[in-house]
Amino acid sequence: MSIRKQYDSDLEALKTALVEMGQNAAEAVENALEALCTADTAAAQKIVQGDDRINNMERDIEHRCMTLLLRQQPVAGDLRHISTAMKVVTDIERIADQAKVVGDSVHSFLRDLFVAMAIIIVYLEGFDPGVARLQALTAVQLELAFMFIILGATGLSKKLNTLMPPAVKAGIVLGAGVNAVYVRLQQGGALDTVTVGKATRI
Repeated sequence: MSIRKQYDSDLEALKTALVEMGQNAAEAVENALEALCTADTAAAQKIVQGDDRINNMERDIEHRCMTLLLRQQPVAGDLRHISTAMKVVTDIERIADQAKVVGDSVHSFLRDLFVAMAIIIVYLEGFDPGVARLQALTAVQLELAFMFIILGATGLSKKLNTLMPPAVKAGIVLGAGVNAVYVRLQQGGALDTVTVGKATRI
């Protein structure tokens, strides 16, 4: 193969490699957003693991560009194409990195959600009964309502319900029931304030 044919072949291989890397980065972003909306931790893990492959593609393209510049010393249009490839490949790699960040956030989202709920409970218990506690409770309810709207609109609530173990679901239901009974039985509860046998108008 002549030098010119080898040069043209190397340029075509560079273009093919650049297009392939761009397609992989675009697919990574699309899959990352889908994994985030569906809370698919398995898909998110694949995106995180696939980032190394895109990084290797970046190094390969940079090596191709440097080889062409040193061996062939291109000019005019070819030089612009190679220089552009060296600049673009860095931006594509950064796009893929952002997809990895989104993939990582899928794992932390579910974990942080339960931690946040526990922190909120402790936070509210620190208020004495009164206006301040009522305002804090109202703020938390508004925040939770906004979060639940997002969970319902994106389908994350269904995925969260699927991921939650049955034992946890049973504990929540039983805990709510036991707490409701305890509130009514304790001193000053409903049993102390309601008069048995007295008719109540609705």
